[in-house]
Amino acid sequence: EYRRRDTSGHKLQYFATCTPGLEQVVAQELQSSQVQAMSVVVGHLGVHFKGKITQMSLCNNPEMDTLSSTRVLLLLSEDELDPYRPGGDSVYDFVRNAAPWAQLIPVGGTFLVKSHVWNCSQISNSMLASTRTKDAICDALRQEHRQKPRKPSIPEEADVPLVLSLHRDRALLYRDMTGVSLHKRGYRDAMHKASLNEATAAGVLQLSGWREAVASSAPKSSPVTLLDPMCGSGTLLIEAALMAMQVAPGLYRSSWPFESWPDFDPQEFAECRREAQEAERELPMHVRIMGLPQLPRGIDQEHLTREGNDMHSGALDLASRDIRAAGLGDLIELRQGDVAALAPEE
Repeated sequence: EYRRRDTSGHKLQYFATCTPGLEQVVAQELQSSQVQAMSVVVGHLGVHFKGKITQMSLCNNPEMDTLSSTRVLLLLSEDELDPYRPGGDSVYDFVRNAAPWAQLIPVGGTFLVKSHVWNCSQISNSMLASTRTKDAICDALRQEHRQKPRKPSIPEEADVPLVLSLHRDRALLYRDMTGVSLHKRGYRDAMHKASLNEATAAGVLQLSGWREAVASSAPKSSPVTLLDPMCGSGTLLIEAALMAMQVAPGLYRSSWPFESWPDFDPQEFAECRREAQEAERELPMHVRIMGLPQLPRGIDQEHLTREGNDMHSGALDLASRDIRAAGLGDLIELRQGDVAALAPEE
């Protein structure tokens, strides 16, 4: 019989996905004092970790405190598939017993399944895996609710997004806490075709030492400058400013999938958001920008600058719009020109 995870207990198991090469960065973020993850293990394209349901999945929500991850998945069940049975049947049986589906997906609720399959004995098609997963969940819900669940009108807005991972006959089923990828912060309504992923930009900034440079700088020392000579639509500049201002990336988003889950605690989540907002406002402010907090203690606009340069006027127009939408219009300077002629100011 397949093993079902007890999601009502204190320690839950998660997987935070990320851009290849940023696993160590995400691991460091998860081990920070804000998130306080336990049993952090770096994996392929992400990081495994554990936490307490009241602190991790609600109060110190990973979506609000990790900058470089793209999704945070909550493990529902895991087990080995039978290598001698038809793959579709094994997946069906695993998923049917993976969770109390009638509790996780209420009447009228919607769900979506994304499957990933690598090197399994009896199944190689992710579409088949998704189809059999849907069959198992629909059968379980029909048995309890006496009706078939609705199909989400917009896939990314499903009430319960699910991720099925099948690797070498090992099956893992997750609830996706993020819905829309975490790199979509919420301040950008249009994307340049070559725009840098926001979560990747944040990871690159972490690797560059930008956060440490800001934290260790003194008001009367030389300015701390981040210069992006080919800034495109300004992703690095925006993420650098938000990081310096200690803005939780999830605060720009208006909704999360888990807010409609039966086990969601709205009071605790509201407290989490309130604490994040208060932390920003507690920083000494010298410039007020669209309601967002100012720079960290002792650092004013002259001391901490970000400059962007690009030859393409269209990219600069898009960067300017995104910067204003993020409330950073007075903090980021944009210039149009050839990078070969650009010289940083002394």
